[in-house]
Amino acid sequence: MNLRRMRAFGKFSPADKLTTIMPCKVLFVLNLFLFLLQCVRADILCQTLGCLKSAEDIKANMDPGVQPCDNFYKFACGNFLKTSVIPPDRASVSTFSKIEDRLSSQIKTVLEEPQSASGPHIFNLMKKFYATCMDEDTLDKLGVQPMKVIIEQLGGLPVVDGDRWDSSRFSWINTTYKLRDLGFNHNLLINIGAGPDFKNSTRRRLLIDQVDLKPLEDFLREGWRNKNVRAYHSYMVKTAVLFGAPVSRAFRELKDSIDFEITMTKFIVPDQELRNLSYLYNLMSVHTLNKYYPSIPWLEFLNRIIGPKISIDSEELVMVTQPKYMSSIERLVQITPKRILANYMLMQTVLSSSAYLCKSARRPYHDFKYVLTGVNSTRIRSQRCVDEVAEKFSLAVGSLYVRHFFDRTSKENALELVNNLRQEMDYILQNVSWMDPQTKKNALEKSKVLKVHIGYPDELLDDDKIDLHYKDLRIVPGDLLTSVLNLYKKSVDYAYTQLHEPINKTSWKEFGSVATVNAFNHIDKNAIEFPAGILQEPYFAADRPCFLNYGAIGTVIGHEITHTFDDEGSQYDKFGNVMNWWDDESKMRYNEKASCIIKQYSNYVIEDIGFRINGITTQGENIADNGGVKESYRAYLECAKQKNAEYKLPGLENFSDKQMFWISFANVWCTKYRKEAMELLFKNDDHPPAEIRVNGPLSNSYDFARDFQCYSGSKMNPKHKCEVW
Repeated sequence: MNLRRMRAFGKFSPADKLTTIMPCKVLFVLNLFLFLLQCVRADILCQTLGCLKSAEDIKANMDPGVQPCDNFYKFACGNFLKTSVIPPDRASVSTFSKIEDRLSSQIKTVLEEPQSASGPHIFNLMKKFYATCMDEDTLDKLGVQPMKVIIEQLGGLPVVDGDRWDSSRFSWINTTYKLRDLGFNHNLLINIGAGPDFKNSTRRRLLIDQVDLKPLEDFLREGWRNKNVRAYHSYMVKTAVLFGAPVSRAFRELKDSIDFEITMTKFIVPDQELRNLSYLYNLMSVHTLNKYYPSIPWLEFLNRIIGPKISIDSEELVMVTQPKYMSSIERLVQITPKRILANYMLMQTVLSSSAYLCKSARRPYHDFKYVLTGVNSTRIRSQRCVDEVAEKFSLAVGSLYVRHFFDRTSKENALELVNNLRQEMDYILQNVSWMDPQTKKNALEKSKVLKVHIGYPDELLDDDKIDLHYKDLRIVPGDLLTSVLNLYKKSVDYAYTQLHEPINKTSWKEFGSVATVNAFNHIDKNAIEFPAGILQEPYFAADRPCFLNYGAIGTVIGHEITHTFDDEGSQYDKFGNVMNWWDDESKMRYNEKASCIIKQYSNYVIEDIGFRINGITTQGENIADNGGVKESYRAYLECAKQKNAEYKLPGLENFSDKQMFWISFANVWCTKYRKEAMELLFKNDDHPPAEIRVNGPLSNSYDFARDFQCYSGSKMNPKHKCEVW
């Protein structure tokens, strides 16, 4: 669905293997003892492994020739930008991507081990899927034939069949049914899904939403003058020709198909207009749907999509997020020739399958990707296949990662940081001057019951529960496409069978995809999550001073806590329901403060491409970034008081501990982008670029300005500052 119920820290695509809990605790105590021993006096250097590695990375990334008060990001990351080489198969390189590569490499080592009789059975199925993905010889022998068979089942592809295609056999509704049955994306004209009721998050509703045309949606709005749209057309033509279409016919008919998509973008409400969730809450019975949109047999349509294990009747209430879109798409489908509809629906299906076919079928996509991102090299096959496994077996991969690579003592250590950051958020809430007493009480109550999920749920270590989740999954050796479709169909089936089940907001399945370098705020659950994958260096290590951990993982924790009260999170109450718990005047003052953030970030321009940041769509992330840094800095000061010592990193002795906090924060954001990829990345991401995620919050911080003695009016200490929390 378009509508996010989860806010992520960012896109970033462990310790030694420990086999029992007791050795982990002994190791942690030993590390802590060595840390205290090696950092016992203010005038000696911290020589722990964590300190030495952090010092090495910070020095390598830093550009001392840049004045911190001019551009702190380039001061902390300038040398990284100068010396880092973006891998030929990537659009960027960053601290995050390096950790992701390490995690991916760890998973790969296990997937390439022989199948085992011990452990969950799903681990062997993952290895079977990985081997099938790696078997390029078989893929090349099969060519595009597996997809040709499916095209015939779908009634043929007009651009390929020409005059042989029979329009009388085509119905977009029946094609939607067939796509659902086969395991393909069936949400090509109307987006159907199941999710929490916005105003009663203990139950699920069917959701009917506008389609998602990302990542090309904004480019399609510009029409044929946009080079990416022309490249998209070329991509489609090359693919159709591969399946047997004449070039001239493919050129002509697929232009009509893209024109159809361009028309759809006129009805699709852009992201910046989707932030008021109350406007999206439109409950209708199936009977009412028939009245408003009569060309669709809604009871049959919805039951065919969600079935066969579950069904609804005409009194079922569904949530229609965009009634105007529904009216527009219904009219558009009625006046559009069947040939154009069929080409659109089947070509989207063909394009989605190309990654699971032969090299020649994948080539047109790589040509298209080069125009979009400047990436002119395909990923190493093993990396691609590990990514496929991680995406499609996320719970099982989380279980594998925790068992083999995660230092389980990190859970309790990270929990201490989370509790400290929560105290600082509560302090900020208690002391804001612009909130009326009742709204402040509501905010504090919401903060008090905020649930925390750290590391991994214990169920990931239960073989039976993991296997039960994947029960009856069929992986077909030598048939990658069928295996992928089986996985997708099983996932969608499971989601729909849960429609009438009460929501368990603490279910391990909701928080089990832990082999990821990210963090989340689940706003409909009033919960924050810090998966195992992010609880590692450079974000966190037990043998490092406070300023390193609070500058890195602390700001991540603060970011997620603050999402609870960003422009979208503030629309949810403590139970995770969309409800107005604000006094009118307090809400007006909040909006004024948020408007300051919007205006500030709307004035940022990505210099390399002249792209202006959208301050509206990024406001939630920007509010979270600003609040997260503030909370973490306050928590760091408390930690420093308790330690009662100043620790220095080798080669960085000239910086105070407070300055090192800010350097640690900036250091984890060091990122180098391909110029060609930047517009695509930031038109489709509600996070601003790394430089702005550093300089934006710090330019609003009086603490930063004081610690680096930036004079008032300097670039990093402007006289006018913005603050929500």
